[in-house]
Amino acid sequence: MNCINRQTTLKTLQEYVASWPESKLLFSYKLAYQINLSHSTLLLEQKQTQFSLRLGVNFISGYLQINTFDLKTDEPLENRCPPLYDAALVELVVQALEVIYQCAELINSPKVSLLLTREQAEHLNLFGDFFSSVSSQMTVLGKRTLLELPTWDSYYQYFKTETEAILAHLRQTIWREQRVEPLIRQYLKSWPSSNRLDLGSPLMASLAPEKLGKLIKFPPPKQAI
Repeated sequence: MNCINRQTTLKTLQEYVASWPESKLLFSYKLAYQINLSHSTLLLEQKQTQFSLRLGVNFISGYLQINTFDLKTDEPLENRCPPLYDAALVELVVQALEVIYQCAELINSPKVSLLLTREQAEHLNLFGDFFSSVSSQMTVLGKRTLLELPTWDSYYQYFKTETEAILAHLRQTIWREQRVEPLIRQYLKSWPSSNRLDLGSPLMASLAPEKLGKLIKFPPPKQAI
């Protein structure tokens, strides 16, 4: 695939992410991309937490290969509010897989090969049922985990059904945990604002349950994007 075609494909993906309705997710997202001679890079960023997932993308003879699945999170949020951290992490990975499926559809790739380090592959442990095979492979860069992701419509519909249930469970967990987690309650008050969650602000530092008033009524679960 030449640079012009790659530019068109990645621009379409960027517009696709921008079209995600914020009200259907716990967090909002933006997608950036960079095109190099040998490969392309996608960066999916979660606006409120600034968690991000960097995908190294290769287009090889009509097939899509992902050779980087690099997750960046925020340790202060993990320490301060584990339920919100977990929800942010899981939703980010789900939406990154959605981007991968969409990219495969744009280039008519019947499957996606993810060739990842062991640490990167571990981010996908929760989603093992979506892969037709998982194996080890030696490369010039060392041992890698090879995950094969079929992208036929039946597999994609299974992905949508399962991740819809996962995201619905996240929403229910967040709704429940707001009873004991002031930070979640404060976050839900401004939801679906795309403002960054600043744990260092005086407001966040002074949060206490008695200051936050009534519980937030969380919207009913909706379908994943």
